[in-house]
Formats: sequence, C-alpha cells, structure tokens
Amino acid sequence: MSILWDSKVVYDSTNASYWTSQAWNPDAELVAMTPSLIKGSIFEVRWSRTVPAGVREDLAMFSFHLAVDAGPGAPMTLLDASDAARVEAAFTTSWYTPMQTSIANDWGIKEYAWRNFGADFPLDKNGFSKPGPAWRIATGPGAGLGASARLPDQVALTATFRTASRRHWGRFYSGGYTVSAMNDSELGHATDVIVDTLATSTRAFLVDLNNDTRVTNAWVWSSKYRGALSINEISVDDTWDVIRRRRAKFPSYRKTFTS
Repeated sequence: MSILWDSKVVYDSTNASYWTSQAWNPDAELVAMTPSLIKGSIFEVRWSRTVPAGVREDLAMFSFHLAVDAGPGAPMTLLDASDAARVEAAFTTSWYTPMQTSIANDWGIKEYAWRNFGADFPLDKNGFSKPGPAWRIATGPGAGLGASARLPDQVALTATFRTASRRHWGRFYSGGYTVSAMNDSELGHATDVIVDTLATSTRAFLVDLNNDTRVTNAWVWSSKYRGALSINEISVDDTWDVIRRRRAKFPSYRKTFTS
C-alpha cells in the first residue's frame, strides 16, 4: 500500500480503544495489526561539535523511524545492514550535501547509528516501548562547509512531520548553522534560502527512500500507544527554536559588579 503523503495509521490492536477515539483527518485510514507486525529501525544522525578546552563535548542528534514496506499485510519490516548503508548514502546525498554549506565547519555528522523498535518490544517503567540496542554504527560524512561564525549551539530550525492526527505530529531539530542563515532584515528569523533548503532536502531524502526498490518509509512513532503514522506533509518555517540542553556548560567570560 502507498505510504508517503498518505494518512495511514498502523497501530497495535491491543490499543484499539485509544486509536479509535482520536480526532482524525477525514482521509485517515486506521489499520489495527498484531503487535509483532509493527516494527522498524531508528536511524540516528549524531553530530559532533568543536568546543573550548576544558568543556565536555556532548553529541547532538536527531532520528528517523524507518521501515521497509514488504507488501500487503506487512507495511513495516526491519531494515538490514544493506538497507542501512543505502539509507546512509541517501541521507548524505539528498540531505547533507545541500545543507552542508550552511552548517558550520566546526560542527558535523560524526556517525550514523541504528536501533530497532517495535510494538512488541519491552516496556519501560512508564509504559513506553523501549528501542533495542545499537546494531550498527557507521562513520559520518564529517564537518560542514560554512566558514562564517557558528550560531549558539542551542539555536535550531525545526522540520515538522504532519500526520492524520494533530496530536501525533513528529519533528526533528537541526542545528549547527552559521550566522549566514540569519536574516538581518527580519531579526530573529532564518533566511528563506535555508528554510527552503531544509524543507527540500528533507523531502528529497524521504522521496528517495520511498522510490527505492526496497520501498522504505518514514513514520511518526508513538512509543506510548505503539502506533505508527505516515507523513502527509513536511513543514519548515523561519522561526528559530531553542534546544535547552545544548546550552554551553559554563560561560567563557563573565563580568560582575558587587556594588
């Protein structure tokens, strides 16, 4: 069945009461399935940054929930090592290459990592489905090409994945941009060019996977209610977002008055 740009919802049949009670778009198609048939792989994009001496560097990351479509009755199956390599190459070409000139040259993709997820995976103490351990880690394509000064590390743009349910949209936060991505004439906003590039490259990546011989789709995953929603719209705007945990650990300069 077609997935990308549709309004599919595949959910754990044991959670039918939750999914059938939600507010849906008119074209939503809900499909209850046995938990063991709802599964896929998490593609983690891990970023590294250059930091001053004495500061602990921590990885930033965002991820996609992907599944190979094996045909009727099996729209979600795990990716294997060959699939993972294919996705990594597609992401590097379709997403990172267009974005790379806007990413600072002291910030870059350190590695790609993979985990699996599924509706029948063990639950944590809060009832959320836990992903499996990392089964593949591959070296990333490296640093960005932007030579201008880097924006603060907590500053990011958001790509939103809209689905058939407003309560179940997905998103990822993309950071590491240089000051050239800032629109000086509209303070506090990103340039139209970087917004277009982020939206277009994200779409190109998803379309690339969807058009592959082994059709691979991105899903918005609900680990609490164990359901997967197809993406029917990608949205990026020019408002900067803030990732609080990416703030510098301590200031590099301070001036204080006591009186």
